[in-house]
Amino acid sequence: MYDRSQCYARMIADSEVVKSRSYHYCKFTEALIKRLGTKPRVPGGSPSTLPLLIFGEVADGCEGKFRQREVWATNRQHALNRSYPNRKHGPQNLILELRQREILVATVESGFLQSQLEERKRRLEMAVASEPRNSELGSLLREVDSALDRMAEGTYGLCLECHESVERERLLADPLIRYCLDHLTKSERVALQRDLDLASRVQRNLLPQNGLSAGGWETSYHFAPVGAVSGDYCDLIPYDGQLLFLLGDVSGKGVAASMMMAQLHALFRSLTGMSLPLGQIVAHVNRVLCESAMAGQYATLVCGLAKPTGEVEIHNAGHCPAIVAGRGGVFPVESTGMPLGMFVEAKSSATCVQLESGDTLFLYTDGLSEACNECDEYGVDRVMSLVRQQAAQQPTELIAACIEDLRAFVNGGQSFDDMTLLALRRCD
Repeated sequence: MYDRSQCYARMIADSEVVKSRSYHYCKFTEALIKRLGTKPRVPGGSPSTLPLLIFGEVADGCEGKFRQREVWATNRQHALNRSYPNRKHGPQNLILELRQREILVATVESGFLQSQLEERKRRLEMAVASEPRNSELGSLLREVDSALDRMAEGTYGLCLECHESVERERLLADPLIRYCLDHLTKSERVALQRDLDLASRVQRNLLPQNGLSAGGWETSYHFAPVGAVSGDYCDLIPYDGQLLFLLGDVSGKGVAASMMMAQLHALFRSLTGMSLPLGQIVAHVNRVLCESAMAGQYATLVCGLAKPTGEVEIHNAGHCPAIVAGRGGVFPVESTGMPLGMFVEAKSSATCVQLESGDTLFLYTDGLSEACNECDEYGVDRVMSLVRQQAAQQPTELIAACIEDLRAFVNGGQSFDDMTLLALRRCD
């Protein structure tokens, strides 16, 4: 058994190093490449995706998911051992690197928030100078000054009521927040719930038509957020007799993730009408996200262009393997690039497959593959097995069978992550 990854995962969890999925992927990438001295070749994956294959999901910040990460990492650790059997990958050194990088990322985020507050203060001072009788501007300026004072005292980001940490994503979205969710006033809770309900309706209106048929393809999807809003992204865009399909997963949770999901939706919808090759569209979206996303945000994505001839061009940017099921068998389409929003110059290559009448392409977010029961993780292998059994079914029936199998697997267990499923089938 390859238990080194389990050892790493336990120490990471026990030391409370893990705080956010978004930046720990970067930390694992840097730590492993630094330790190996090069980007190793990985069976079934590109060199740039080694950290994602082995450790990228071990460091997810969702509470309650460390155990399933250990199981999943065990199945991936062999890639590192096989590629570099003579190298020593000492857990103590790796954990030290993780801790050092956690300090670095925390410093970057603190600097980002401080710069945001100082810029707001500068603009408010100018506005107050031009409208000295405006009491609302004066009140806002005092709030900004108070936040900067707390930052100087070292108490910024702590709830004024319980002195525990305010939720990181809320703080990044609004640097003036002073209370955690548990200590909002009644009016603040009502306002927050109203905003979440509205955001949920807006997000669901961005979803494509379910049961859409276009370009000789039948489709169906299932969108299941854990909370009011989701960081999962799903879209179907028919154009020029073809069908563009997209499924992604934004780092983090809640409103901040859902806002980036909406940004992805707008970017792809806008760029699709420009008749650019799909690879260029993905590159443009990546560049925009790198320049505009909040610190530490990124999105994994699998997208493709399905043609009436059955040819499908697939781009997988750090996402779960897409699964092709047809007469030639069932096989995964692995990631060939980095998640969007990480590196401006990141590049990925396309995978082209030919599907015949009745063949199916199945996409999903990690809310499916990383669901767990008391003993095990659902896993990509089980997804592939289910798709193999249900390959002859219509997309709607395939997704229904997957949901039923997942429900039986978790046996009433709690879901920790958003889940979205998408199935495409070439018409007979």
